Formats: sequence, structure tokens, C-alpha cells
Amino acid sequence: MEKGCYEELYASVHEEEARTKDALISFEKKYPGALNEDNANVVIKQGAEKHGTRAAVLEKLRAAQQEEVKRQKPSETKASDKE
Repeated sequence: MEKGCYEELYASVHEEEARTKDALISFEKKYPGALNEDNANVVIKQGAEKHGTRAAVLEKLRAAQQEEVKRQKPSETKASDKE
């Protein structure tokens, strides 16, 4: 792996850990005393499903980017037609 790949991977893992921590803290505030080792993984999984996994978020961003490109292409075509 190149150095950049390690940095991207580290950043990704760090972001996921921060989201997981926030989800667990939020759950504990909503339901004091309910969180334990037996149900922590379920809480984390449900939090990810509620907020979307990283892959799902990236897919939404890619789709939005593609739509933006599609909207820009007609104006570029009109500009080239005038030349």
C-alpha cells in the first residue's frame, strides 16, 4: 500500500470510530443503564442503518455528483454550438 492509502484508511477508520462513539453515547443518554457488552454491537449496527453506512453515503454523493454533471453538460453544449 502506498502512503496515501494508509492515510485514507486511517482517516476512514477514525471517522467510523467517532460515529460509533457518538452513537453509543447518544443511546446511553436516551436509555440510561440499558447499554452493555451484550447489546453494544446491535446498537452500533442499528445506528449505522439509521444514519447510513459510509458506502451508502458515498453512493448518494456519487449520484448527486452525476446529476450535477448532467445538468452542466447541456449548457456546455450550447456554448460550443455558438462557436
